[in-house]
Amino acid sequence: MKIKLFLSIILFLLPSYIYANNISIATFNIRIFSHNSRDDNELYQICNLLKEFDFIAIQEVRDTMILDRTILMLKNQFNINYKYLASPKVGRGVKEIYAFLYRTGKVEYLKESYVFSVMNYSLLIRRLI
Repeated sequence: MKIKLFLSIILFLLPSYIYANNISIATFNIRIFSHNSRDDNELYQICNLLKEFDFIAIQEVRDTMILDRTILMLKNQFNINYKYLASPKVGRGVKEIYAFLYRTGKVEYLKESYVFSVMNYSLLIRRLI
């Protein structure tokens, strides 16, 4: 009887332990994600999706003001602490920012990050082969 109870407790607690050691990762291309292109209602709906993930890569960010608003809304509306890292503006015509949002309770920023641009794609392909 004691062994069955002990095994039941372990099996009950095991899934929560495994889940606690995992992170959820997502990537989004949010079309023209900028301060001027999103009102608070739209941003709320975006944050409602983002809050499900611990580490998020976002493409097509146009300014860091929208990232500041996103972080603030995640904190104020959902009580979740996030920070972000943002690349410099890159691109040929329209300049975009690549951003990484991360939940501070689950992900830790360890060192400086870089964005690498490859002008000659054949060099990149040769390096990957």
